[in-house]
Amino acid sequence: MKRLKVLTLCIVLLGAVFVPNSFSQEQSFVLDGKRLGRTYEGWGTVFSYAKLLYDYPQKERDEILDLLFLPNYGASLQILKMPIGFDGNSDHSCWQANKRSADDPGNYRRGYSGWLFQEAVKRNPNITLAALHWGYPAWAKDDELKARFIYEYVKGIKDAYGYTIEYIGGNQNESKITPEVTKMLRKKLDAGGFRDVKIVAADEGARVKVYSVIEAMQKDKDYADAIDIIGVHYKIRPADSGILDGAYPFGKRIWSTEEGGGNFTNPLYSYSTIDQFMKLFFDVKITAAMRWLATASHYENMAWAGNGIIKANEPWSGHYKVGGIVWGIAHITQFIHPGWQMIELDDNHIRIHGDKATMGRIATYKDNKSDNYSMLIRTNDSLPDGGMTLKFNIKNLSQKQVYVWQSDFTESESQWFVDSETITPKNGILELRIKPNRIYSITTTRGQRKADTNIPSVKPFPFPYKDNFEKYEEEDLPTYFVNISSSFEIASDGNNKVLKQVVRDAPTQWHFGSKPTSQPMTIVGDLDWTDYTVSVRVKMEKEGKALLCGRFDGRKISSKHFDAEGYWLETDDTGQWRLIRKDKKIEDFIVLDSGKTDNIALNQWFTLSLSFKGAKIQAFINNEKISQVE
Repeated sequence: MKRLKVLTLCIVLLGAVFVPNSFSQEQSFVLDGKRLGRTYEGWGTVFSYAKLLYDYPQKERDEILDLLFLPNYGASLQILKMPIGFDGNSDHSCWQANKRSADDPGNYRRGYSGWLFQEAVKRNPNITLAALHWGYPAWAKDDELKARFIYEYVKGIKDAYGYTIEYIGGNQNESKITPEVTKMLRKKLDAGGFRDVKIVAADEGARVKVYSVIEAMQKDKDYADAIDIIGVHYKIRPADSGILDGAYPFGKRIWSTEEGGGNFTNPLYSYSTIDQFMKLFFDVKITAAMRWLATASHYENMAWAGNGIIKANEPWSGHYKVGGIVWGIAHITQFIHPGWQMIELDDNHIRIHGDKATMGRIATYKDNKSDNYSMLIRTNDSLPDGGMTLKFNIKNLSQKQVYVWQSDFTESESQWFVDSETITPKNGILELRIKPNRIYSITTTRGQRKADTNIPSVKPFPFPYKDNFEKYEEEDLPTYFVNISSSFEIASDGNNKVLKQVVRDAPTQWHFGSKPTSQPMTIVGDLDWTDYTVSVRVKMEKEGKALLCGRFDGRKISSKHFDAEGYWLETDDTGQWRLIRKDKKIEDFIVLDSGKTDNIALNQWFTLSLSFKGAKIQAFINNEKISQVE
């Protein structure tokens, strides 16, 4: 009898372990086309860098823009948000201001923000256009002029290109809120025939704990009435839960107007893209999101150089790189379209039977013009290795076959964004077998595709390199030059074309204040250069200084901004010169040598040169050696 009891006990224990696990292999959901929730308004991007993308050969540039904006092709972005240029540094580089004084009529074809709008609309006429300012030009000194600066950008783009910016920022990016500017902007838009343009506010910083915009809206009805969209940044962090509770009673739509997404080189960030979508659209209750930033089109010693959907910073070779994030975004944008409505589920989590732990999430949207639908599924590594079956009871939706696309970003690119199978529902039941660490898009629609491009090979920056600027038109930005702050652009000097620093008064910068990036600066070249000579002819039209740098910030960095490391030859208009050095840990410049020359005067051309060979550095003015240091 004792042996029998032991045997019976063993059988019960084995059953307790095995039977529930067998039941865990299936989960059922009801998809009812009449249980509709928030309307989806789009997934898009924020441009920040773009200069080296602009410099690409036409063929490769078109390929990159197709991958970004062409529907059912690549990332298929549905919103494009552009910085409003103000001739100052906006975290990374400088976008030219279109209006440089209060009485300047402005040139809204200057630079490349309007050009990017044009390229995006050419590929997707239904794309949503948005804009935001990171700073103000010097002439926008008070609230009225600041509101005018923003309004005239909206009007200028409309006049120059025929495009209406549908959503405009009412507050400087991630800065102190300015209700008076926002209210004045609303009045100007209404009076100018732009009543349909929506104002987004207040784009406050990533780590804020209390939204000032919400407190101000509670106290000021006119301010609340002026705002159409509450724009928030980076609200997927666990510490941020609950800080938007005060926003919901206003009945305003909430957008994530800037989200991160990691380095394009790591395909695992594609999972993060879908995780963002699930948290933002379910938990934060947003209706649109924009990823910062669109392309990594900048020198690799610039701030956040690895961030972007596509790496496009080699216009001299035409080489670019498409990261997995493109195909993570494609799982959203090629299947769910603005205007579609979320289908509400009793529980959008995938779970083991009887367990509260989640093994993934499901988001489903219905076409607002038909009974078509698309479903987005993200599974994680807690799902059993053998996978499990999901059963969907389809009600008030299309009963036709569905097409399944999936990605495993832990594997090679051949396993990204794969058209994997077709399933026909039986008696209104759709069965899908899912596996761990996958992204699935299931849809009744067709037309999705994965772009296939023939990308040129990597080539080094051309060496030796020179440019006399004669091939450009006035106000152009010369090839391969990237303005860090202030605007260096093509101008005429009598019979010659020159590169001129054209901004007379310092703009109101974003967060950087007196940092090196607040000074006029433009860069060109290759971080791999070591021994070389750099030479430039200079003319100073006003009192001040001119500086030439070599071995500048020769590090590949992924955050913050320039430290202005390197060796600098500095001279003022009287001929006083210094050879100086700055390292990361040095707060100011160290003087290596100094002196005075009679070869410099206002409104006369002179030549500055720096030569590097190993540890030896030589400095020249008008080809005369003035210094040599180790």
